[in-house]
Amino acid sequence: MSEIIKQFEEKIPFTDHVYVTQNKHGKPTLRTKNETVMPKGTYTLWLEGAEKEEGFGMLYLGISHTKNQTARQGVKNRWISHAWKLTGLSYKNRSNGKRQQGGRAADTELYANFRKVLVEKGYDLDTILDKLYFRFINLNGVGKEKIAQIEGRILETRIAKGQCRLNGAKRRPALSIEELEYFDHL
Repeated sequence: MSEIIKQFEEKIPFTDHVYVTQNKHGKPTLRTKNETVMPKGTYTLWLEGAEKEEGFGMLYLGISHTKNQTARQGVKNRWISHAWKLTGLSYKNRSNGKRQQGGRAADTELYANFRKVLVEKGYDLDTILDKLYFRFINLNGVGKEKIAQIEGRILETRIAKGQCRLNGAKRRPALSIEELEYFDHL
């Protein structure tokens, strides 16, 4: 089995890196674990138990080209941003399905709608991070262009299956599964 597949098989709990706590005023807030050090690479976001449900599966695909990993840069920065949008903690109306203004991370219609769907399915936004996990491929030593090619190929296959619903900026027409297989075997 390839090293990339072995790495991708590992499920990394969201809360191993980003967690809900209380600020000095007793209100919920999010933090990243300082001891977490992530190399550059690509990551995917999944909801435990919903991997096979239509509209779920791989929820997000992202990459980080930087070697610096802090709450403001790299993979950790992306993960805390996702956490703010997934929990809606800094928004006034967290589950109405409409994009919220203000907050710690810029909301998107895709995330706002996803929060609404989660609540409708019975999930609690205060504890949703406990139900999410990442799959990460360490691409340390791999060039930026190669990482982008890997991400593009994974994204293409997932969009063709109706996944990556939170990747708004990366939504582009995808080849169908039949078309992908045709070009793979050409």
